[in-house]
Amino acid sequence: MGRRKVLAVLILAATLAVSPTRGGGDDATGTLAIWVGQWLTVSAQFSGFCDKSGFLERARNNGKGYLHVGGLVEPQDHLPWLEGQIWFSSHGSWSPLPVTIMPVFGTNVDFVAVFESEISAGGLYLNGYVRMTMRRDEKGSVILGAIQFLGTNYSVFSSQSPCAGALSGQGKVVPESKVPVEIR
Repeated sequence: MGRRKVLAVLILAATLAVSPTRGGGDDATGTLAIWVGQWLTVSAQFSGFCDKSGFLERARNNGKGYLHVGGLVEPQDHLPWLEGQIWFSSHGSWSPLPVTIMPVFGTNVDFVAVFESEISAGGLYLNGYVRMTMRRDEKGSVILGAIQFLGTNYSVFSSQSPCAGALSGQGKVVPESKVPVEIR
């Protein structure tokens, strides 16, 4: 009997985990649209391994960047998701990486989402989970907006130095005026 209860609890937990709540939250619109147009700073730590002439070498790197949530996709037959770009500085210039943020559970203002990028020209690919949180005051101004990377991976598909590892990091909502001009 005990194994059946454990199995039932696991099935219930899995069902709840893949069923995000629609609506709710502290925003009058009740949709993910409150994230569209937001800029977030990103402080990331990359830790993994790279192939150096047939031998694996530990790789650690810190990076600062920005995430811009540019749009909301709301298909009739699927759950909605956010699209945007994450910008990291590489070799002295900013490079955009298109990303998709698909909420898995939570509310529109506090959720865990699958975070996935396209493969960049340099071969960088990100996938994993993030938590995004937003709070607004009574006037509708953002007083807290944050992102936290949870179990997110990175891969670099490059013939010179392929790499793979974990990405950890966090960020917060910032006004567009704080974003470097060359990104906007």
